[in-house]
Amino acid sequence: MLMVCISTGQNITNLIPAIQFNITDILLLESETAKTNEWSKGIIQVLLNRRVKIHGPVFLSKEDNSDISKIEELIEKELPNEPIIFNLGGGQKPQIIAMWNLFNKRERDIACYADQDQDGYLQSWTKVGNKLQFESKSIDLKLTAIEIFKTFGFEIKTGYVKLYRSENLLNTENLIDLMHIKEFRELIFTLPVMTGEFINETFTKKEVTDYWKENKNMLNYKIDQDFKKKIKPQEHMFKNFITSSEFQNLVYNTLSKSAFDVLTKAILSKIGPRDININTRDLLPHFPSGKITVDKASLEKLTGFNKSSSYFEKICINRMIQNLELGEHNIIEAYANLEIMKDNLNVAEYDILCVTNKGKIIAFDAKTFDFESKDIDARLYNLEKGSGYYRKFNAVIPYNINDLGKKMMPPQLERLPFKLLQKKIDFFVISDDSTDSFWIKEDNGYISTSIVRPTNNLWLECKLFKNCLKRKNILR
Repeated sequence: MLMVCISTGQNITNLIPAIQFNITDILLLESETAKTNEWSKGIIQVLLNRRVKIHGPVFLSKEDNSDISKIEELIEKELPNEPIIFNLGGGQKPQIIAMWNLFNKRERDIACYADQDQDGYLQSWTKVGNKLQFESKSIDLKLTAIEIFKTFGFEIKTGYVKLYRSENLLNTENLIDLMHIKEFRELIFTLPVMTGEFINETFTKKEVTDYWKENKNMLNYKIDQDFKKKIKPQEHMFKNFITSSEFQNLVYNTLSKSAFDVLTKAILSKIGPRDININTRDLLPHFPSGKITVDKASLEKLTGFNKSSSYFEKICINRMIQNLELGEHNIIEAYANLEIMKDNLNVAEYDILCVTNKGKIIAFDAKTFDFESKDIDARLYNLEKGSGYYRKFNAVIPYNINDLGKKMMPPQLERLPFKLLQKKIDFFVISDDSTDSFWIKEDNGYISTSIVRPTNNLWLECKLFKNCLKRKNILR
């Protein structure tokens, strides 16, 4: 059966009915804008791989594009004398009106529209005599992430891990999960600070002054070397510093950050490693002294990883596998460490990416500390560009309710939910001391918690990652 549709920047609205109706042929209408932006290229590749025959595209010039009668004429001469489908999703009003006129003029055809809002329905109309008959079916199809991204002109880089496909778990990993242990969480929070991966320390004026006096020459050299790496060698520094405010800001910011980072790392190295007292039996066999030294060797001894972020990312992937295993979801495909490319350039990477039976993309990213605004913006932008408006991006953070307000909790992590809220980013927490969502509120630098849903909207809900695939938390 042939489907007629309008090529658009959101061609997922054409792909969904094409797959669900199991079409054999497609006729695309292409405006000048669509042709210039090559909007048809991706969906044509996807449908050719599914052995759909491509007709056209029918080109609509700038003059034709607003002429309903002309559009009708161009379409009609391409139509067979057998039932077809007119997809009314996307496009501009003259194009849609032209197709609707043809639908009313002909017999035995179907007009349809894929509504991806809320639960997702494929709506269709047929004619019975002089009356329209309406039908609405749930969108339910198996589109792969590769097909969705390709429809928008993106490619998926090889090297990803496929976790799940059509009710089958394809990848599991034997990884010890210690996130329920308080001392272990303190280790993964403190280690990045001690190794300089994430600076989150304060020192007294005396500590800074004493260290500077003792190591002034060495620190000056280190700051100078660090600064030079961030400035392009061919740039004339004096000229740029005088004429460019942007370059001035770069110099000042780089100098201050270099100085702070070098000084902090130096003082931390002088202070030496810290120890964490163990009060949990699970860890004592590994550390008979009753203390964990905060260093990479301790983390590697327990987990096989030497970076907190790498370990937490793997924990999130393993817990997602557990969520998928329960089967209480509409996920048809899930990946880990998936990178998308545009014009042979990497544009984004997602720790976990799922596809629903509604043709929607849901991404999860694990974060153990802060989430840079530019990083959030880039991932959101590329996820929308690569999979359409109907997508959802979520952060996953280690945010145990009993850690809040404690010295072990990094301030940046403690306030990260509020930062995500400002960016309108949904998030889930790993909090093994909780059985369900809890709520937080910031007041004068102090964070209050509640395990009972508050009556006002001043509180922010912290949803558990184990519930991330439940109906209320997911784009259906």
